[in-house]
Amino acid sequence: WAPWVAAAGVAGLFVALFNPELVAYMTVERFRLDANHFLIALAVFALALWAAASGGRSGAARIVARAQFAVAALTAVCGLLMLLRTGWLERWTRFSYTGFDLGLTLMALLGCILLWLRLADRRLEVGGPTMRAGKEGTL
Repeated sequence: WAPWVAAAGVAGLFVALFNPELVAYMTVERFRLDANHFLIALAVFALALWAAASGGRSGAARIVARAQFAVAALTAVCGLLMLLRTGWLERWTRFSYTGFDLGLTLMALLGCILLWLRLADRRLEVGGPTMRAGKEGTL
């Protein structure tokens, strides 16, 4: 039955090629992709900066929070270059798309590290590994 499945796939491809409405329905428009990318970028920016601003008490958390703010600043510069699109900055504009996405990825990673450090700080406050099993307040 494999040849019949392949034939059905080829027939479906021809139907899709000659029906532009079907192709538009099945694929995502560039505008919708860009709009979703913008909303996700704003969410990552907001959550990562919240994690950095609410940081932990440990020295490691403060260092990661500072790195988070530095990455956020560089990512914002890349985003600004993406929006400007001027002729004399064309060379940098191409790199700014990669820089922006890389910055968002690093911000998400650093935000996860910050939240993990805050969780570790909180576990140590409650008593962490020194508490005996069965005692109230253990995690």
